[in-house]
Amino acid sequence: MAHNKYAFQGFNKELMARAVGRDLTVSTKQAIEICNYLRKRKLAQAKMLLEKVIEKKQAVPFKRFVNGLGHKAGKMAEIAVKGEMWGVTDLDGETLKKAFIKPYKNLQQALDDALAAKGEDARVLIMMNGSMSIPMIKS
Repeated sequence: MAHNKYAFQGFNKELMARAVGRDLTVSTKQAIEICNYLRKRKLAQAKMLLEKVIEKKQAVPFKRFVNGLGHKAGKMAEIAVKGEMWGVTDLDGETLKKAFIKPYKNLQQALDDALAAKGEDARVLIMMNGSMSIPMIKS
């Protein structure tokens, strides 16, 4: 088996494992983002997160190649990891669900469900031109 040179030199064979992927059908940028998302997590937690991603119940936030703010898809994935989104639109509900957005046809119902889920004292952000906006999350 060929030996690979790694940038990380503090490898402990007793406590750590390495994985190498070659000729995968994933972009380098996507692979880096997925690895960064899983880095320093315990194996059971990493497996659980990947299962949720495969089931499309969790999104991998893209952070590295986005100058801190992110492109729309990356920012929406970050929001989906930290919170929930309710969308009032005429778009197909299944399409919205794939983007981790709860679909609604009317604003009042979306607002009522959001407040029921988050509590009456929850802060609500209504974005009139949401499809043209990228929200910035302050930590």
